[in-house]
Amino acid sequence: MEKILNSFKNLYKGDNVGKTHWTIVALFILPCIAASIVQYIDKDTPELHLLLAILAGVFLILSIIPLFALSGFYFKFLNMRLTQAQGLPILDLDCIRTGLKAFPVTCAWTLYVGIPVIIYIGLVVLGCAGGVVAAKANPLALIAAFIIMFGLILLLFIPLFIINPFILHLYIRFSEDFEYRAELFNPLTIFKYMKKAFKDSMLVALKFIVVSMVTSFASQILVFICVIFLFVFGFIFALFSPENSNPVLAPGFMITVIIGSTIAGVISAYVSWLTSFAFADNLEYVYRDSIRTPDSEASHNIE
Repeated sequence: MEKILNSFKNLYKGDNVGKTHWTIVALFILPCIAASIVQYIDKDTPELHLLLAILAGVFLILSIIPLFALSGFYFKFLNMRLTQAQGLPILDLDCIRTGLKAFPVTCAWTLYVGIPVIIYIGLVVLGCAGGVVAAKANPLALIAAFIIMFGLILLLFIPLFIINPFILHLYIRFSEDFEYRAELFNPLTIFKYMKKAFKDSMLVALKFIVVSMVTSFASQILVFICVIFLFVFGFIFALFSPENSNPVLAPGFMITVIIGSTIAGVISAYVSWLTSFAFADNLEYVYRDSIRTPDSEASHNIE
């Protein structure tokens, strides 16, 4: 656990690291605003659906550049940790370029994982729905189908949990020199990595289940404070609103709720970001010891 704690501490060491952290927080704002607006769209606000959908679309488009910058920063961090144990890379326009270059790799593996997951979930839902129809909507059949469907979907977390650290190893491989190569797009590559470092990678992943629970709990306390504030504000706002009016449609109420939801989202995103960086930091030890090859090390040194 000492290594894990040091991984978090090392994220706050180095020159201008405080400025970098605040810039990261700022990059989360636009995506979180878009998500907060989408959450505000519900059946109680049909009059606002079109306006909110347009606003969400605008903020989502504006989020593209920050998201690529965050992605590029992550890959530059992976590159930095191969030779430097602490600190953070420089967050500049080059991060956007790196994020764009990494996009084909991340997109390929998103498809490799996402398509089978979608197919599996579709088959599970269709199978359970077919069972319910065959049972002529018997209440017990409905309950059994729901339990089976829920259980089968939960089983997805097992293979996803297992392959996640090895996809990250592949991202570390790409970050060595940011060059495309066949192994980065070969879905069998992760099985080669499993053969080399399955036990050590799984130990790190298992430890970070506990770490993620702790950091998530800490962030949820702060989020809960935001929720309490919004609840109290909503109650007071409704109390002083004119009769026969819908306070949910009031611009002041809407903006306050969106801002509060955005702050809660930024807190959660930032804490998740810290945890993912610490996780990657610990996996890099495994990569260097068990997976890294002499030719990849040489290419990194040349870079």
